[in-house]
Amino acid sequence: MLKRSLILILILCFFVWGCPMNRGKDKNSKDLELLLGLYLLNEVNYHCEPEENVRTSGSAPNFSVSNSNLNQVLLTENGGYKDGGTAYLVGTVEFSGIGRNNPMGIAYAEQNHQYSSNSNRFIYPLWTNASGDLIQDSGKSESLGYRSVTTAFPIGATPGYYAPSSNYNNFKDNLLSANFIVPTVPGPSVITRKITNNTAQTCEEYKFRAEQNGLLGSSSSGLKKVWQSRKKLNINLIFIQNAVATPTTAGMATMIQTLKEIYAQDTVKIEVTVTASLVPVAAGAPYLTITNILDDYGDVAGSLGSLYRNNPSNVQDSNSLNIYITRDYQISSSAPAGILGISSGIPGIPITGTPKSGMIVFIENHRTSSGCGAQGQDLICEADQIFLAKTIAHEAGHYLGLYHLVEKDVIKGRYSLDPLPETPECKDQNGNNVVGLGECLGEGFYDSGGLNLMFWAGNPKINQTQLTGEQGWVLRSHPLVY
Repeated sequence: MLKRSLILILILCFFVWGCPMNRGKDKNSKDLELLLGLYLLNEVNYHCEPEENVRTSGSAPNFSVSNSNLNQVLLTENGGYKDGGTAYLVGTVEFSGIGRNNPMGIAYAEQNHQYSSNSNRFIYPLWTNASGDLIQDSGKSESLGYRSVTTAFPIGATPGYYAPSSNYNNFKDNLLSANFIVPTVPGPSVITRKITNNTAQTCEEYKFRAEQNGLLGSSSSGLKKVWQSRKKLNINLIFIQNAVATPTTAGMATMIQTLKEIYAQDTVKIEVTVTASLVPVAAGAPYLTITNILDDYGDVAGSLGSLYRNNPSNVQDSNSLNIYITRDYQISSSAPAGILGISSGIPGIPITGTPKSGMIVFIENHRTSSGCGAQGQDLICEADQIFLAKTIAHEAGHYLGLYHLVEKDVIKGRYSLDPLPETPECKDQNGNNVVGLGECLGEGFYDSGGLNLMFWAGNPKINQTQLTGEQGWVLRSHPLVY
């Protein structure tokens, strides 16, 4: 505290024209000193004493969940959907105090409407600020779903970058609300879950500032951050029986060690604890090969949604990130070959038995080397387990709130970027309207990001494990991290 007091005295001196060091100086010198004083005042505002960064959370995640049914139509828009359908805005899920004491709020909504086979009739969340005004953000906190959806706020440590109209301030409590666009009047009702993270942020978390970006940034922007406190995350590996021969943590030892190292890096500092559960043959057989990856309600047999909602063998844990490990999925026009894993939402929710209650990885797409095991056997080659670890870390990143740095396709010259200013913004270098991995391995801010864990394309031969401090901030803000 002595250091902070001395700085405050110095600042006061800069603001007082009668201070001895100001006597006899011209106006320019005094103006420079005034600017220096303002700079020092800002630095004091963001200063943290070591004891303010000590983690004081308990032995388990600390979050609250409340349920509600939304029936009030706030607005009707004829022709609101692309196919001419009417859109209904219903609300409201209110968060009374998101901020330093409650770092993240997540809203989940579902409606079992009659348009499940019509991809145009989706559910879409919209956030409003304390004044009731629509928050014009980058769109990242507002991902659509067909019959269920999740949305979160904040989705980055710099709301002034991705959602300036939110008037969000990390230093205080913020009143925000989530509303939902649905394709039919609330009959059936729009069922919601409100999840609030009650693990208060440390000083360095609510005072976090992203590093420089753009022309002042580089491939290393955000990579020098060292979090002072270590947080925790529980992971529950749920094996569908016969996906591998040894469905235990011992059978995945290399994968688990690699996963722990990725999340333990200084820019994240999350200690991962891994346990294992098993869905036996009788209950798990329908999910050994997933037949449908698009169902986000859970009433299609053999689908991902039904796996998460039905929770066979009741093995999900609300205090853990539930990760299913199965063999493969049915390839189709909507499910192309090569998918490594899928998170049920960005973010997922710490509630069991919903279509957003887990994530999954497909073992067979991680057998990259010949002689490293046949279908149903363990991943016996170290390289394949490391590849699996990176997939799990990537999809877990989505589940905890991270987006791809940049999406694959450039549409009419526009890039879809994550909401974090310090992550690289790789550009299409060859004009084919695709942001390829080979174009993103440079050292500048606009030709890098390919080594980041959240790059859209994974490659088993490249060490894609980098995470920036702001990405770490997002991961540390999810209700499952404590």
